[in-house]
Amino acid sequence: MSLKDSKAQGEMMTAVAAAYIKLGQPKLAEASIAAALLADPANQWAMLTRAGLLAAKGDLNEALALTERAIDRSRPSGEAYLLRGHLLLFVKHDEANALLAYRKAAEDPAQTLAARTAAIQLLLKQRKLIEAQSELTLLKKTHPQHGQTAYLDALVSYDAKDFSRTEALIDQLLRVSADNPQMLTLGG
Repeated sequence: MSLKDSKAQGEMMTAVAAAYIKLGQPKLAEASIAAALLADPANQWAMLTRAGLLAAKGDLNEALALTERAIDRSRPSGEAYLLRGHLLLFVKHDEANALLAYRKAAEDPAQTLAARTAAIQLLLKQRKLIEAQSELTLLKKTHPQHGQTAYLDALVSYDAKDFSRTEALIDQLLRVSADNPQMLTLGG
């Protein structure tokens, strides 16, 4: 199927690629992404989808380069900044710029939970408890009842050596997610 509008063609082929990814068909997804980028080379969704495919194949440097091009060429989305943060952290081990990317991604309501989660986990790894607590406060404003927020609250409380709060949060989490390995690990 081919559409006359190149932008619409790019969007459609990117949607087809996303479907192929969900079906576990990476080769067909790559072909669809190639067609999407041929139709609309500036399609950010297509560029980010291709970057994700590259990362899945282990071509992390090319995935990062493509993510950077996607951000430079169009108005970047929170998804673009989130991917940038992950790639900067895991490819370049650039924690400072990864954190900046996560914070930028968190400005997009659709990415706030994932971006703040990544930022808090990075800050805890760096032993920056006060900054992690600040990020958690921001997360609680947007996702106060989310299980991930409670989980991160328990991690931050544990690092702050507030063990009674940690225990109460773990009990709360285990009541709703008793079989979740993440919760069981945290609960000891």
